[in-house]
Amino acid sequence: MVDNPNLSVDYSKYRAFDEKYYLDLIEKEIREHGHMERKDDNDLFQNKLPEWIDYKQRKIKIINLLLELRRKNRIQNNGSDSAPK
Repeated sequence: MVDNPNLSVDYSKYRAFDEKYYLDLIEKEIREHGHMERKDDNDLFQNKLPEWIDYKQRKIKIINLLLELRRKNRIQNNGSDSAPK
């Protein structure tokens, strides 16, 4: 049991989810909407990634997640590199 509920809230803001959670989130979004654009990535992960990760690190994390899914042939890029879909 938590003595101080504020500590629990702070912990959840800084704690990251496991990799599988993020990969499943991307796949679910694509299944529901048919495709995902770069701005959708940012919106999707805005409240999911820990607060201590800055903007540049967030972009790199999202790129790495998408790359992992592409390498496993679970998603494909139907757009261009500058305008992925």
